[in-house]
Amino acid sequence: MPSWSIAELELLRSGVAAKKSMTEISQDIYDKLGSQRTAKACSQVWSRNKEPRGEWTDDKVERLRNTLKGTGTTALRRAYYSGIRDLVGEELADMTWQQIEEKSKELTRPPDCVSVVSLCQNKPPGVFAEQKLPNIPRLRYSTASARRRAGRPTNFGQNIQSKPSSNFLWSKLLPGFMVLWVMITFYRLFRIFALGKDASIGGWLYQIFFQSELPEGDSGVSRVEL
Repeated sequence: MPSWSIAELELLRSGVAAKKSMTEISQDIYDKLGSQRTAKACSQVWSRNKEPRGEWTDDKVERLRNTLKGTGTTALRRAYYSGIRDLVGEELADMTWQQIEEKSKELTRPPDCVSVVSLCQNKPPGVFAEQKLPNIPRLRYSTASARRRAGRPTNFGQNIQSKPSSNFLWSKLLPGFMVLWVMITFYRLFRIFALGKDASIGGWLYQIFFQSELPEGDSGVSRVEL
């Protein structure tokens, strides 16, 4: 569902209060704001209702109120978790930007809230511009990056310490042992070939794994005297 401007919310609310039909509210929005986008989107609130369209019941008004509280694109919904959940929807329609900024200071994460408000202040009052919404999630990520660079926890106050892996020692020592074993193996092979030992493959393997070097004249195989 698209984002709502304060002007659209005011027309929608006044239409509900005056018990106007959806057609009349849509026409008011179009005549005064030149926008049918919101009117068409909010018609989904009661289009599935079995009652005749345009007939405002308490149930429809309650649905509309709940819809307004949940209005927003994915980016705006992410912004809710950055601390402006209470500043969108129905409550936003009755507040100026100054009031929003003051209220944002009372929330749990005021830096994020004030930054979101400052993004929207560059637009006409009361409009969460769609081109501004993609910037809102970046506030959370940029704040996390700044906290990470400063060595502070990135989860907004909850200090979760990472537990060292139980395989840390093994994962560090095993490669060292492997490298050492390969170096010793090549060193022993080099000594065998460099000294010109007359040894069979079996003798080489026996020397590599069990002896420093073969005894003089021992080829690693039994000799039969004729």
